[in-house]
Order: sequence, then C-alpha cells, then structure tokens
Amino acid sequence: MRAVALLALCLVLTACSAGGSVPGAASTRDGRAPVPSPSASASAGSEVGAVRAPALLGEVEVRDASPESLEQLRSEPPQSLQIDSLGIDMTVADVGLAEDGSMEIPASAAVAGWYRFGPAPGAASGNAVLAAHVDDPDIGLGPFASLKDLGEGDGVTVTTASGDPLDFTVTRVERTSKREVDMSLVFSRDGEPQLVLVTCGGRFDWDTGHYEDNVVVYATPSTEPAA
Repeated sequence: MRAVALLALCLVLTACSAGGSVPGAASTRDGRAPVPSPSASASAGSEVGAVRAPALLGEVEVRDASPESLEQLRSEPPQSLQIDSLGIDMTVADVGLAEDGSMEIPASAAVAGWYRFGPAPGAASGNAVLAAHVDDPDIGLGPFASLKDLGEGDGVTVTTASGDPLDFTVTRVERTSKREVDMSLVFSRDGEPQLVLVTCGGRFDWDTGHYEDNVVVYATPSTEPAA
C-alpha cells in the first residue's frame, strides 16, 4: 500500500483553479494580478505524468496589481503553519504561477505554498490561500493528508516572518469533486478575511493521474489563541 501511496501524487489547487482562460495570468506587468489557470502537472520527479484538470465553475476576476492595491491585500508573508490538534507544524513558502499558468505547489508535501498574488493571512479582507500536496515520493503522506479530520471550532495558527502568531478558528471543512469546486470563491479577494487550506482527497484515478476531490478548509480570525 505504501508503494501505491508514493505513486499517487496529489495535484493540488491548480488542479483546482478557476475555469476558463484568464487574461494576464502569466504576468503582472500589465497591471493586473495573475490568477491560476485550470491546468496542472505533477511535481518535479513525479512518476505521474502531466495532466489537465477538468474545467471548474466560474472565472476569477482579474484585479489591479498596482503596488497600492497589493499593499491592501497583504500583511506579512506567512512563514509556518501549526495545527496542534493534528500535530502539524510545517513551513510555508511564497509561491506564484508555474509556467503553465497554474499555481505553484512546493514539491515536498512537507511544505505548504502561500499564493502570494492574493491576500496574506492577517489581511483586512479576502482569502489567504495555502495549498500542499497530500503526498510525495520521498515522505509518503504529508501533513495536509489529515486536513479532512479537522472540524468546526478547531484552531489553526499561522506564524509570520517576524514571528507573530495569527490564530484562526475552523468554520467548515469541505470535500468536493474537482468538477464542482468554485475556485472563484476559494480565491476571493473580497469579503471577510479567511484562511483557506487546500489539498487533494477522495479516490485516486489512475486513468487521469490525479485525485478526484479537493479538501478545502475555511477558517476565520479568532480572538482567542488557537487550541
């Protein structure tokens, strides 16, 4: 079973991104913030070949990427993620877009990627998105494999680059088919601030080379330290 798990690499988030072609996704030089495209490939060194994710619902609106606009989206970049109830303490890396227009995901399942073209944890509004592979060939199952076990009220802490802890409380956990996930909601830059954690789940489809579902955790800033 372990050998199977090592082969079954998760295609996260960019096997989960907004459906349709998004102009300006590959560059910010035209003054618009890039958003991930619906295509994805396995991480470097994977034995699973490149695949194209199914089209997902909706399109993410292209937004202004001027320094003034981006400053409103961000607080400090996240450096690590802790979920005490699951025994998770993992590094968070800043990521952008891969060459195919999909969101970059760190090759190691032990590292989560924060989508730096969106809000950061602690921003005044919008969703701060962190994603990681559910497994990889070197370590097998990664920390995000246990996200499905979170429940409403569980605590999550993000530590910023300056060492400040930001505490969040889980409000809901969803496992949804990749064909039905609305990534315009996951990547929303409007509304109340949320931390969004994403990985893959469900059955691994050997014909297509990716998992069938996404596990998406939503958490809101808490007034009490994370438990």
